[in-house]
Amino acid sequence: MSGSNSGSLCCHQCKTKRVSPIPCSSATGKNCKLHFCAGCLRRHYPANFNVDKILQSIGTFLCPRCQGFCKCSNCIKKVQPQDSKSKETKPPAKKPRKDEARVTATSEPGIQWVGGPVSVGSNKTTLYYGSFRKDGDTFKLGDTVLLANGDAAPFIARIDAIWQAGDAARTPMMQGTWYFRRSDTPLADEPSDDAVADEHEVYLSRDIDDNQLASVLRRCTVRRFDLIDDVAAYLKLGGDRFYYRRLFYANQFFDVTDATLDAKLQAIEDETNPYSSSRYDLALNRLDVASPASAAAEATAAQPDSAAQPATPQPGDENGKPAASLPATPVGVLQPPPASAGPKMWSSSGDAFEYEDLSDDSGDPLRLITCGRYASVCDAAASSAPAAANSGAGVQPAATGVQQAFAVEVHSNALLAVDFHGHLYTSEVIGLLGGKWDAATRRLTVLEAFPCKSMGGCDSRNVEMDPVSEFEVRTRIQELGMRPVGWYHSHTEFCPDPSFRDCQNQSAGQRLALESTPSGNVEPWIGAICATFDPKLPSPSALFNWFVVQRRSSPETPTADLGAPAAVWHTIVDDADVPQALCDMLKQLAADSLTSSDRTDFAELWQDDVKQPSGAPPPVLISKLNKFRSSLLGRLSSLGPDAASKLVDEVTSRFQPRTAARVKSAGSV
Repeated sequence: MSGSNSGSLCCHQCKTKRVSPIPCSSATGKNCKLHFCAGCLRRHYPANFNVDKILQSIGTFLCPRCQGFCKCSNCIKKVQPQDSKSKETKPPAKKPRKDEARVTATSEPGIQWVGGPVSVGSNKTTLYYGSFRKDGDTFKLGDTVLLANGDAAPFIARIDAIWQAGDAARTPMMQGTWYFRRSDTPLADEPSDDAVADEHEVYLSRDIDDNQLASVLRRCTVRRFDLIDDVAAYLKLGGDRFYYRRLFYANQFFDVTDATLDAKLQAIEDETNPYSSSRYDLALNRLDVASPASAAAEATAAQPDSAAQPATPQPGDENGKPAASLPATPVGVLQPPPASAGPKMWSSSGDAFEYEDLSDDSGDPLRLITCGRYASVCDAAASSAPAAANSGAGVQPAATGVQQAFAVEVHSNALLAVDFHGHLYTSEVIGLLGGKWDAATRRLTVLEAFPCKSMGGCDSRNVEMDPVSEFEVRTRIQELGMRPVGWYHSHTEFCPDPSFRDCQNQSAGQRLALESTPSGNVEPWIGAICATFDPKLPSPSALFNWFVVQRRSSPETPTADLGAPAAVWHTIVDDADVPQALCDMLKQLAADSLTSSDRTDFAELWQDDVKQPSGAPPPVLISKLNKFRSSLLGRLSSLGPDAASKLVDEVTSRFQPRTAARVKSAGSV
């Protein structure tokens, strides 16, 4: 049977039927229908394919015939036809030596690929190579090179990856880890004991960047100082030679021979990783925040029986007295976030908030601001709080400080809609929240989420709501018997801390929602930020941050000094079912996303670029589609696993044909 017959399950190489031969991905546009068995690939093409990686990622295999080096008898005859009239026996072709690998041109003059692609990217268009040739010199993975830096001294980098970009330009690229000269660091002009000994000493770094291969100047040599027997003799060998003794990371220097170096670096990463602290007070799976009243009650119940316990404290002062003496409208100082929460606007003492003028646009409007914490919820809201609030996710707040002006309940169907909307795009999305406001009990309830259109010019770091769409959605919310109670937007690539601009938008929304209650003025308006594809997320579930702007002055007496963001204590209400109207809305959102240039490529891998600590096992990487599905399933726990899985299959069906579920280990492409 011919291996080229459509639908054949024969191996094209050995012409033998196999149970599950590997199909060609047809990425070359030749409509290839060939299959190859794993045994033939290992025997005949050991230098061209990594069979184990191919078996882990079916759909990325370009067969030997499509790449022009098939060794089967039929293809060899087509390439080297015999003269039927000649009886002379032609000598067999010489096998190329190992150093005579196939060379192909790139889109960049003077640069050629050496050998065929070693793997194919998850987008099926990016081709990864093991080596390239430039100006007659061959470079391979692991080499150190000099890169152009204008008129200044060239940059120094180690080649970690080489590929041909999958865009129309097909640009040859490299990814490299930098070695820093002293002049490359922010401490270049500062006196230090870590200064370099001479122009040949550099610093190892953990900084990685992508560069075009055209920027590569020439090869160089970089060695670790303690592995060089004679430094003077090493430098006399000629060429561009360097050595290093220290690592430069987080504006600090570290001795590379320090046995505790990995632990020190991990401690820094944990400190700068927003998800490694309790900044958000969120459970990794449920993403719920317990109310302060519930947390205080649990802490009291956990005390030994022999300890003299006062009555269960309500939100108020440290003695459990009611909070009636505290102002109904919160004014004053918030609690700081955890000490390891990273950059923040807190005083050096850690107990007083440094307010910033949110009406001032002179700074970077996209800088992120860490939310403070409320010490308690106002007495009216706390007295009517559900007895069985979600537990285990919150950290018990202190019973002193500023009160949260109102209690907040969030329904799981609203979380589902925001989660779904945010995962569909690489740019940020935005929408309104519909619900109810009970002024008597000071309780704000978020029932549903309503996607809105964004204005032009939005990207992965900024989004603004289209005013026409906002008006239409506000009208629809009111027609459904609800009122607008807040807004949401997504952060696709970073943590859900509000930006300076987000705080301004939230403050404006609060002013529009200002109303009087028997216990004082209040602003029942809440903001939600949903982090979707941040590679540092601790789990596939999207992470929410609910916040308001806490003012220094009362809302009825606005000042230029608007205050700062504060995380909101809230409880999650699990909806018993998902109405058909919500399912239809999610399907329409999915359909609309397919025509957008900013749509998410769900075939790509999530967390593909995350660095693991030294010695740690490689992470299990999942596709963005599987990450998306996992996050949605977390919003549907009340339905049961079978019903939840069926619903997720239904609303994500449009993305299933574009990719297959794949699980691969780090390092595979």
